[in-house]
Parts: sequence; C-alpha cells; structure tokens
Amino acid sequence: MISAGSLLFFIFWELRVPEPLVNLRILKNRNFAVACSLFFMFGAAIYGLITLQPLFSRPFSATPRWMPA
Repeated sequence: MISAGSLLFFIFWELRVPEPLVNLRILKNRNFAVACSLFFMFGAAIYGLITLQPLFSRPFSATPRWMPA
C-alpha cells in the first residue's frame, strides 16, 4: 500500500514540477512507451527464469543438496 501510494505521489509530483528528475512526458510517444514496457517485461521474465530455474531443476539433479545450484 505504501509503495503504490508513493508511486502515485511520485508520478503526480513529476508531472507538476517544471524541471522533473524523470521526464515522464516522454512516454507520450507511443513507440517509446511500447519499447519501454517490452524491455521491462523481458527483464522481469529473464529475472524470473534465472531465479526459479535452479529450484525447478533441483529434483532432477544428481548432486547433493548442500551443493549450490
């Protein structure tokens, strides 16, 4: 709840300030906004694969449990 509220406050604040730290108005460009969202989804998928792959492949491994994946 706090993070969602902080995100909304940040967006509201950045759109009202004359010289914002992060210029959110650049996302009005449709191509740029789509590219940013695709890069974010790709990064989230890669992070998920890297962190979850050892957990799912662990039962099929012949190494002892104490060895890192």
